[in-house]
Amino acid sequence: MKKFTELFEEGLQAADHRKKIFNLLIEKTRNVILPRFCETAEELGYVEIYMTLHTKTFSGQEVSTANQYQDEEYLLAIDVQNKSLNDCKYDYCKEEYYIPNGWNWTQIEDASFHKGGIIEFVEEINHRIEVIISKRKADSEKAETLLKDK
Repeated sequence: MKKFTELFEEGLQAADHRKKIFNLLIEKTRNVILPRFCETAEELGYVEIYMTLHTKTFSGQEVSTANQYQDEEYLLAIDVQNKSLNDCKYDYCKEEYYIPNGWNWTQIEDASFHKGGIIEFVEEINHRIEVIISKRKADSEKAETLLKDK
């Protein structure tokens, strides 16, 4: 059995390593992943992308009730043309996402990302771009088929 002093030292080392790795992932997300995601999504015809996550991903929204309770979903909007983020809400009657009046967009480079939500966010970005590409390829194949049939 390890002594407490050994465990505490090991814990500090693990915490330092975690902090370094998460800070690197956050910087890569801010400077590379999100800007490239926005560029690709825009080229594929998207204006805004909405995501439902389990953990709040970034700070920057001055008025936000998102994720006050751990079991709630966190809703995020990405404006791909302006490369900005915002919390959002979902209207279950209209079945659409929306940004409440007075909520301001935060530029990607100004967003403060949370370590607790960054992994889920990056994984969702990866999944979302795969889905977008798949949809656009299917559209292209349909268009090619229509061209051949006429």
